[in-house]
Amino acid sequence: MMSNSSRDAIAEDMFYRGYSNGMGGNGNSFFPAMRTCVAALNLNFTEEKAACFLEIIEYYEALLRNNIQLIDKTKLEIDKIRFKSKSIDKCYKILAKKKKEAKEYEKKQEEKRANKNTRQ
Repeated sequence: MMSNSSRDAIAEDMFYRGYSNGMGGNGNSFFPAMRTCVAALNLNFTEEKAACFLEIIEYYEALLRNNIQLIDKTKLEIDKIRFKSKSIDKCYKILAKKKKEAKEYEKKQEEKRANKNTRQ
């Protein structure tokens, strides 16, 4: 059995380790950092930590580019956060915007291929 204060302290340490790895890392650290933060947020949610989590998503927004699978995978991880907040809602909005951009990009690429094929 673990006391609430011990659990909260562990969650706090876990979250900020994930945050540090996410903000200081490269593309390879994105999902491990995100998973660590999600688990810690579920143990001890605060709006302050949710805002920090939003920073990670914003930091890696360029990594998501036009990769719909990566965007969806990120959304699935965020879906695991039981507690929702304005910051978490902003994470979803970022992902929705990136997915829309990715779909538009794919559509343009298909149009280019179709135009190229009709010219040949």
